[in-house]
Amino acid sequence: MERAILPMIAEDEFALTARSAVLSFIANSLLSVSQGLSWSATVIMKIDLVGNKRRGLAMGLNEFAGYIAVAASSFATGFVAAHYGLRPEPFYVGVAFVALGLFLSVFLVRETREHAAYESTGKEIPLVFAAAGMSIGEIGILAAVCPAIWGILQLATGPLSDKLGRKPFIVAGMWVQAAAIGLVGV
Repeated sequence: MERAILPMIAEDEFALTARSAVLSFIANSLLSVSQGLSWSATVIMKIDLVGNKRRGLAMGLNEFAGYIAVAASSFATGFVAAHYGLRPEPFYVGVAFVALGLFLSVFLVRETREHAAYESTGKEIPLVFAAAGMSIGEIGILAAVCPAIWGILQLATGPLSDKLGRKPFIVAGMWVQAAAIGLVGV
């Protein structure tokens, strides 16, 4: 609905014509919280179900389902809006999706915690480090180093990628990752 009809409602009913005003009209912070909670949970659930060795499959299924759902809902709300107007009929589509999602979540979706417990029997990297005799503090440091370096480097690589392009950074990142995996395996 956000993609198909809310910008038109913002323009028609609230006279918001500037692109930034239209975008600010949409409660993106609430959408972000919702997506952060539900999208992450669905990815984790799918990884629990397929196992660590098939994470790519889980991500692919999740992305496919998500983007097909966005496409279908954009089409449906646009179709309804074209035939019945911007309000309130297109919002009924959203209400139906919410009701269907709630029903499916409550009655059909099962907890996958047991799958995760089964999969984490000695296969996770922190457990590999623990098995090598590292302390919890040392494992914590290793677990913190990666996101810290990544976050700090973003300050430089983000603007540089605007000037030099994305591909060199992606290729370099893949080589660094390959080397790191090789070193961890040694």
